[in-house]
Amino acid sequence: MTVIRFETFEMDINSRRLLDGGKPVRIGARAFDLLRYLALNAGRILSKAELLEAVWPKATVDEIAIRVHLVELRRILRTKPDGPWIRAVPGRGYLFLKPVEMGRLAKPGPVDAGLPYVSAEIFGRSTFIESSIEVLEVHRLQSIIGTGGIGKTSVAVEIGNHFRAIGRPVLFLDLSTLTADSQLVSYLAIRLD
Repeated sequence: MTVIRFETFEMDINSRRLLDGGKPVRIGARAFDLLRYLALNAGRILSKAELLEAVWPKATVDEIAIRVHLVELRRILRTKPDGPWIRAVPGRGYLFLKPVEMGRLAKPGPVDAGLPYVSAEIFGRSTFIESSIEVLEVHRLQSIIGTGGIGKTSVAVEIGNHFRAIGRPVLFLDLSTLTADSQLVSYLAIRLD
């Protein structure tokens, strides 16, 4: 499994998990994507336009989305006394300051459904979650679609955790990472293998 390491953190790119000292860290899907792109480009100033294109390739998103997710990242990364992890460069963009190392997971964790960790409680979605659980008792597949930022990933993870807790297999497919329709078949082949 490919990982990005910086200080005590490991980002498992394949299962989309962030670990701190080997322990899972709750992180939203877009915050994960933003951190991954920043870390992969450590030491290089990334413009807001480049970050928006990399993290939200098919969506029209305001620059405030970057700032919102940076707040989450700064909380997760626990800015240390030796300075910040991510620096805003006025008029130019953002810079990931820590040294980064690419590699493989030091110690593979238990195999799970690859569910991302969500960083917030879910409010106002219990009826949808309950009805989705009922649908998935009968059908094997459900798609959750909607505009960005309304909690689709959080709801999907909550539903997945329900089924995992009762011993049912769960597979989370994040299609938002695909940049072209032609990538769908190979993505499914890899994830369903």
